[in-house]
Amino acid sequence: MTDERLFDEGAQALEQGDYRKAIDCFEELLKENPTTETILALVEAYLETGAHKKGYQWLKKGLEQFPQDIDLLFALADYYFEDGRHDEALITYQQIIELDPEEAEAYVCKAMVLLSLDKAEEAVVLCQAALKIQPDQSFALNALGDIYSQQGKFDAAVDLYRQAAELDPEDSQPLLNLADALYEEGKLDEAEKCCIKGLELDPGVAMGYFILGSICLDQERTGEAIEHFEQFLRLEKSPSAKDLRAEVVAVLDGLK
Repeated sequence: MTDERLFDEGAQALEQGDYRKAIDCFEELLKENPTTETILALVEAYLETGAHKKGYQWLKKGLEQFPQDIDLLFALADYYFEDGRHDEALITYQQIIELDPEEAEAYVCKAMVLLSLDKAEEAVVLCQAALKIQPDQSFALNALGDIYSQQGKFDAAVDLYRQAAELDPEDSQPLLNLADALYEEGKLDEAEKCCIKGLELDPGVAMGYFILGSICLDQERTGEAIEHFEQFLRLEKSPSAKDLRAEVVAVLDGLK
């Protein structure tokens, strides 16, 4: 079997959720032809199975071979962030910025780590730097919206999320964040419409179901709230969401 065909077979298995087959294909391919594309695909397969340590080991191994590969560095930094290893995430995103000062996304990702550490003002500066590099970057606008939301400035956040959604109408995240900000403002009907639209674009975003569950709960639509919260729990497996999962479990126990 050619390398290309083996990769395609692994990619198809990954897309279909056959992670064991995908892992076998990618690991076989990496024995003879190590590429960053295959490493990243293998890491994705391991993370999907919950084998985070294995995924991390392959990222580190990949960076030993390709130490300045920005895609691998992004994947590693994202892993650190998800795992709550904020200092390592900050260092790795900064490494990307030093390798390519025009890589706007790295500024925004670093800003999100700082925001999680309650360093909002530093996060704002980084998002503004990203927008100077790429003024129409929806990711940076969305991130600024997150900062303002965390500060309780929901009107400003709503405006930024709307801009981000207009710039990238196929991205579910600005719509779901817009739904969350509208929910906080008490605009439940509009929030629900945005949330449903966002989930139509990507039905696999766990937070969307949490927002829908919260909206339904506030409107005393208990049965629908339970369904949405249960779907949230089925989808949300990130270590960083441990506290939110526990909160949802407690809410479900109270509703049932």
